[in-house]
Amino acid sequence: MYWRNTGKDYCAQDEIKSWGGASEAQNQALVGAVRVFTGFRPAMRAQLVLGSEFHKTALVSLLQDCMKKRSKSAKNLAQKRALKSPHLNKDNYDAQ
Repeated sequence: MYWRNTGKDYCAQDEIKSWGGASEAQNQALVGAVRVFTGFRPAMRAQLVLGSEFHKTALVSLLQDCMKKRSKSAKNLAQKRALKSPHLNKDNYDAQ
């Protein structure tokens, strides 16, 4: 499983919907949890474990992008579902 999917599962479990909407503690916990995900290359994981600020900053940017895409995908899916659902207009309501 890729780290993005694992990250999405982690966010869903902890009810984290966006980077900006989460508390600082939630964001730090997410960064800490992602460091041990297996989807990263060994060299990247090693740098994260060692505490490289450069790699941590890159990781935060990746997480923000991932969460933004997840939010956008969820919004698009909700819009598609709303368009497919039957709408009750005034004529249909009066006929019932």
